[in-house]
Amino acid sequence: MPKPVNVLSEQTYAERGLELSKKVVHYSTPCWEQNLPMPVGGAIMMHIMLLDSVMSRRTNRMLESYGLTFNQFIALGCIGHEVEGITHSQLSQRLMVSKTPVTSIVDRLEKMGLARRVADTTDRRVSHIVITEEGRRRWQEVHEMFVAHRPPEFPMSEAEQLSLLNNLARLLDSVAVDDPFVTALREAPAPPENTSELFQLEKEP
Repeated sequence: MPKPVNVLSEQTYAERGLELSKKVVHYSTPCWEQNLPMPVGGAIMMHIMLLDSVMSRRTNRMLESYGLTFNQFIALGCIGHEVEGITHSQLSQRLMVSKTPVTSIVDRLEKMGLARRVADTTDRRVSHIVITEEGRRRWQEVHEMFVAHRPPEFPMSEAEQLSLLNNLARLLDSVAVDDPFVTALREAPAPPENTSELFQLEKEP
């Protein structure tokens, strides 16, 4: 029986010269073996999910010296980009997670003195999360570290990186069309056009 069109198997991987896929950590995982052969689209999705798992662990190791996890860093950025602060519901939408883990993240940021809760001036039942000066400083330090960091083994030119970024954005837009968190995010007000000034540290007197 002829092979289905657009399907990858171990043999077609070798034929296409994708030897690297046989050497990286995910090749030995059960989910990889159980799903061969698979459509090209499925193989791409699996690569993305496994890459996310590896990169999450790597990023959290990089952030250990700053006392942050990646989710805390991202949350701090979301909080700092809102001049008036951000509600728990809004932060939940931005992070695309439920309110329970968001509360835990905010509690931790508040305990570290990086963010604080402020009661709404018109409805004291609602609280806004605002970034502190130390939070701005910590976010800026981590941001600069990420900007300067480029893994030496990163095997792509700048043009290839931009192409990959564009394709990933298109893929995300396609697969997330029915995601409730993405829908809520799309319906939310647009962020300020220029948010860079929000992270400028106050000058010492």
